[in-house]
Amino acid sequence: MLLEDGGVEMLTKKSRLILRPLEELQIQLKGSVAINKVDIDATIDKQFKPGLFLQIKQFLTGNHSEFKSIQEQAESCGIYSQIAKGNKQNIIFFPSKSLFRFYSN
Repeated sequence: MLLEDGGVEMLTKKSRLILRPLEELQIQLKGSVAINKVDIDATIDKQFKPGLFLQIKQFLTGNHSEFKSIQEQAESCGIYSQIAKGNKQNIIFFPSKSLFRFYSN
């Protein structure tokens, strides 16, 4: 779920994952009110635009397996358009390929 403040929340069967800001991960386990920060190394994402450094590294080393195909990008155009227009409705998007790695249990 895209939040008004630019953060993202995701629900799994066992937890709620909160990215607010996007470079920081917090987790709330099902049945708990406690929200705990997950220590992740976001050094690169703080030095460069988040995700850009690793995307360029993968591209330059020929590792294209994590990139979406042209067809997959075309299928995602509707969601990109909603984001660009500033759509404040909850957007649920499950990409078949992603450069993001989310903690889930």
